[in-house]
Amino acid sequence: METESVEDKWATEFLDDCEAVRELVELQVSLVRAQEASERRRLTCRLGDLMALLRRRHTAGLFKHVKFFGFAEAAARNLVEEIWASLPAAAKKYDSRRGSFRNWLYKSHAWAEIKRAKGAENRYHNALEVCRLQNFEAFVSPPPHPVDYPLRAALEAALRRLRPRERQLIKFLYFWVPPLQKAEVAERLNLEVPEVKRLEKVALRQLRFLVPKDFSDYFRG
Repeated sequence: METESVEDKWATEFLDDCEAVRELVELQVSLVRAQEASERRRLTCRLGDLMALLRRRHTAGLFKHVKFFGFAEAAARNLVEEIWASLPAAAKKYDSRRGSFRNWLYKSHAWAEIKRAKGAENRYHNALEVCRLQNFEAFVSPPPHPVDYPLRAALEAALRRLRPRERQLIKFLYFWVPPLQKAEVAERLNLEVPEVKRLEKVALRQLRFLVPKDFSDYFRG
């Protein structure tokens, strides 16, 4: 058995990406059907070998690809791990006739995870810029920082100085539970989506200007 395992690992190194992914998909189907514990262990071990091969070949490039989108190093490493963790379930979507595995990994599978993470990160940082306000705990649970009451008062005062429509827009986008999407805000305020985006940028810029300089550290991403 030990000799077979070594030979399996040696053979794995010579698989190209397409073959490795195809076998990865087949192994998962076999794993679901396997009845014997020994067979399940063998299939699981083989699946691990294939994932290790793909990780060795592509992790460094994938990390650079993720970093390109502005993630900090620790966040990028975590996201790369999430991408690999979700790969076995997504591997059946890869079609070798439409391009290389690397191309699919970066532009399809990883891109879906990057969009999800980037959207969450942008919403979180924008919320920090606007908030530490009343109901902060309502949409960030648990709150990453204790509520800062002097900052809360400063931001409440700044929000009161916005025009009513911009103040309502910020409320819908960041303090509604759950926060509304821009299309929903557009419908409620009788605006077009591009106008919602423009007003959001204007309102955030005004809030950065209106909050006292003592709190400027809270506005740095």
